[in-house]
Amino acid sequence: MTKHRRTKKAALLLGTAACLTLLSVSGPTAAFAAERSASEQVISDPVRVYGTISREGDRILLNHVQGDTSLDMLVLNISEETKILDALNGYPVSADTLQNGESVYAYISQAMALSLPPQSHAEMIICQIPADFAVPSYETTASLSGSEDAGWQLT
Repeated sequence: MTKHRRTKKAALLLGTAACLTLLSVSGPTAAFAAERSASEQVISDPVRVYGTISREGDRILLNHVQGDTSLDMLVLNISEETKILDALNGYPVSADTLQNGESVYAYISQAMALSLPPQSHAEMIICQIPADFAVPSYETTASLSGSEDAGWQLT
């Protein structure tokens, strides 16, 4: 009988230890999941950089990069989703109209291939910027609320 009681006690102690381990891990795991989702949201926000364009075949290089980065050169990867807009009127323009030496503003993904030079996906390129012109900024909206009578609130 004592051997059976020892086995029961050992199983009970082992089960209790497993439960305590699971409880102690669940708090940090939930915090890690919340931190991860917050960091994923930050990564999805585009970064604004600017510089001058140069072309090497199909590649578009952004030289003398300034803005929210410490890079000097960056390859802008352009896809069908990339919006290339004229700074003066906001109309879309073709990637073929980007000229060597032209100053552009680009909104790029924070996810970057750390090759030499680094590469990033361009979400939007604002080009054909007149001298002494305030370049439009790329903003996203969370909501639009209100009415025609009371007015509108854009968040």
